[in-house]
Amino acid sequence: MSNSTEIARRFWNLPQKADEEAAREQTFLDDAIAKAHIERLLLENLDGIRTAFDGGAGYGRFSLLLAARGIQITHFDISLPMLEKAKALAAEWGVAGNMRFIHGSLEDLSAFRDHQFDLVLSFDAPVSYTYPNHEVVLRNLIRIAGKKLCVSVYSRLAWTYHFDPAQKEKYIFNPKSKDPLARWTLDEGVPQRAECRPDMAEVWALYQTGLMEPMEETAEAFEKGGAPWPISYALYPKNRTQENIEAQKTDSPLYR
Repeated sequence: MSNSTEIARRFWNLPQKADEEAAREQTFLDDAIAKAHIERLLLENLDGIRTAFDGGAGYGRFSLLLAARGIQITHFDISLPMLEKAKALAAEWGVAGNMRFIHGSLEDLSAFRDHQFDLVLSFDAPVSYTYPNHEVVLRNLIRIAGKKLCVSVYSRLAWTYHFDPAQKEKYIFNPKSKDPLARWTLDEGVPQRAECRPDMAEVWALYQTGLMEPMEETAEAFEKGGAPWPISYALYPKNRTQENIEAQKTDSPLYR
């Protein structure tokens, strides 16, 4: 296992993460919109789908949805608290008979056969947490998919934290929310906004490397016993190249 896998494992196995993730749609408008959009697309693409694999399935936002429609789904996640939350919700929904729960890392899908599942899905960017093995993970997700593959990853073009540390503020439903991210945004991010001056060297480092935070800082926090946010890798659309990244960097008035 790579160190990045162990960092992700420690973070997602924090006991509070399952409840925090399950509450996202009730906390942030953008999360609610994104999940509703994914749900609509999924439901439009279920013709001929009898089996599915949800990699990084979390508390079951989409695996439960599919199980409720009679699809036999393998719910796969690195987090034991997430699996326990999903099992409890499956029992509550009455769909446990359509679900198989497996604890594991996306970096090891050797237990699954080629084209084993009609549909393979992996949402909320778990592939981005498998750096530097993300390409292998994507190839294996493709390998086990029989008919359709639906995956989301972080995009380098959509990362705006450098420009606004309180970027989630406008999406918070309840300013009195106790959600940790909501509280940090309101209590610390908003005060930081007034003094925020983006470090364009850091911005271009993200665009060039895809790494959303310095690996060294994350690894150091992990080695000290902390549970930092996992190492996160953001992808470019396929038509982006290192050459035009460098060209944009040279031409950008922001960089100068």
